[in-house]
Amino acid sequence: CVAFNFHGDDKHISLTSCSLHFYTLKVLNAFARDNKPGSAERAWDFLCQLEEERISGESNFIPSSVSYATVINAFAQASGRENGGLSTVKKAQEIYEKLIDQMKEGMIYGRAD
Repeated sequence: CVAFNFHGDDKHISLTSCSLHFYTLKVLNAFARDNKPGSAERAWDFLCQLEEERISGESNFIPSSVSYATVINAFAQASGRENGGLSTVKKAQEIYEKLIDQMKEGMIYGRAD
């Protein structure tokens, strides 16, 4: 595990990359289990934010295939609700294809199930 240190407003938080990944999955799971409209989109937005921070150099955190699978699951669950439907299924497929592309490029750890 790699340690991350955050400083600000008299607070000092030290997390290992393992615990950071654990808490990230907790946030993604919270979005995935939320039955409110837009929860799957919020999970996706959160994952995209993590990706942007990694690309910009703000963070060393690399989402895993589990992170993507959690978001895909959020869209799958949303597809069965009254505000879901075909558009959420298509979004899940789009995210899955992005996951596969990034795995082929070696940008994400894990393997496709």
